[in-house]
Amino acid sequence: MIRRVALAACLFGLAGLFVAPSAKCVPQGSTLDQARAEASHGHYEQAARLFSQALSTDPNNIEALGGLVDSLVATGHWHDSLSALQHLVQLQPNNAERVFQLGQMDSWQPGHRAEALELLKRATELKPSDVQYENGYAEVLSWSKSGRSQALEHYKKALAISPNNAAALSGEAQLLAWSGHSSEAMELYEKVLQQDPNNVAALRGKAEILDWRGQHAAAMNLYEQAHGLAPNDSATMLGLAQTEYETGEYTRARADLAEVKDIDTPEFRDLRRNVNHALGTYVELGYGLRRDGKVLDYDSAEALISTPLGGSNRLSALYQPFLFRTQVRNFNSNYYALMLDSQPDENVVAHAQIAARTYPGVSSQIEGAFDATFTVRPSFKLYTGVERESDQESLVSTLGATANGIFVGQVETNLGHIGGSYSNSQHNYDLSVTYTDGAYTGENLASNRRWGVDGNFGKSIRGNHPYIRIAYGVSYLQFDHDADFTPGSGAPARVTGGYYSPTRFLLNYGQIFLSTNLGRHAKWDMGGLAGAQNAETTFTAFSNTQFASTFATHLTWNMSENNDLRLGYDYLNTFNAFHRHLFVVRWRHYF
Repeated sequence: MIRRVALAACLFGLAGLFVAPSAKCVPQGSTLDQARAEASHGHYEQAARLFSQALSTDPNNIEALGGLVDSLVATGHWHDSLSALQHLVQLQPNNAERVFQLGQMDSWQPGHRAEALELLKRATELKPSDVQYENGYAEVLSWSKSGRSQALEHYKKALAISPNNAAALSGEAQLLAWSGHSSEAMELYEKVLQQDPNNVAALRGKAEILDWRGQHAAAMNLYEQAHGLAPNDSATMLGLAQTEYETGEYTRARADLAEVKDIDTPEFRDLRRNVNHALGTYVELGYGLRRDGKVLDYDSAEALISTPLGGSNRLSALYQPFLFRTQVRNFNSNYYALMLDSQPDENVVAHAQIAARTYPGVSSQIEGAFDATFTVRPSFKLYTGVERESDQESLVSTLGATANGIFVGQVETNLGHIGGSYSNSQHNYDLSVTYTDGAYTGENLASNRRWGVDGNFGKSIRGNHPYIRIAYGVSYLQFDHDADFTPGSGAPARVTGGYYSPTRFLLNYGQIFLSTNLGRHAKWDMGGLAGAQNAETTFTAFSNTQFASTFATHLTWNMSENNDLRLGYDYLNTFNAFHRHLFVVRWRHYF
């Protein structure tokens, strides 16, 4: 009797919001009749009050427990129904429908996936020929990589029972998409949509693949179509918010995430975190060092603050003090930059930067950059830009030096570029071509035109977790004259720029890039190239082929909700003159 009263108090407290003050004065039979009537007319809040009232006197009433659960779910308070549903399953352990329902609800709660799988598995055992239960169990299994092979077995079992079952076909397609077989997945989604053009799961799955392929506009259209058909489908809203985040529409993504009611998965929390960060202010502190055999080594610190301006702009300010080391002397420098990143239109992304460098005893330098990318169509982009920056290759090109009483050096690169890229998402290949032109200038130096063409053809051999791309590329550039001389070398003062400037340079290379997640809180990537280079300078013949290589790797660790740690290493041996190692560590804090 004590247990019964305690359980009644628990249920009464759970739905105390719905209990009328005069509850104890109404006979139980009459209360259940009223509750049934209210539920049949769609008055679920009133029904919930009455079912809860009946349970206050009979906590084990099967009908009242089921009615309370269904009424609370109908009003969107599924979480409040859990204790009643758990008690109902205890009373009716072989009720497959309620066991399955509890399993689904448990799957929506963080940390309850193991319990959810046990319940869903039991439901399939209680009704082994029920396609709905097979699909539900398979779906939750598919949420973890370790369960996906087993999930596929249950989808196959459902399709053996019902070969054209849309949920099973969509589930199998989802597994194919996650395993990198997006083309086969797309065929299954198309098969479902031929049977039912308004199938929400297939529309959502097709949109997800289009999003991966960079066809964001088409993906948004499908997500919006699915949302119109099922306004309360949280998975659709989550997918739409993901696409909006990837296209820089952070304000819309935040609004759509607010409509996600019954999903609290790690993916949802990660996306919400990313959107909040994209719309928030952050500071970043870092340290970097470059080693190049003391040709021009440096250690640097950096401090950056970045804040959004409206929903489509971000303003950032950067300060970097440098300590340079060379075989001749050491010196310091300070770098200041103000940057604006903008997305004035969903098809246009732009970056503008103004900066200055100061050196001891010599004039300061003004630098800047502007570039823009135009999405002509999802598969075709055009980009252009200009930049002026310090050429930090040697003591002369960076700080300058005196030759026969004449100050020379402090080289600035003044370059513009224009190019385009094409990607074929169906066959996973891409190509790009870029043309660059401009001049290197410096104090008392002859202007040295540099122009070049870069081409790259690549193919993605894995689409996700890990993403792997292989490519072949070719680069050709040339300078008007070789200015890689230092004062006192016997060369005319106007060509003593101290920077690598081959009159012809050709690089053929193979390239690989890989990125993946290391658990939920870390992302890692690595990439590099290896190839053959031919360079013509004052001292080398163009026919003299040499090995060229680069390598880079980066790790981002989400230490906490508002703190990231970023590590990076880059190695450069592309040009004959460079054998550089660059290490960077940064800590970012979001407010």
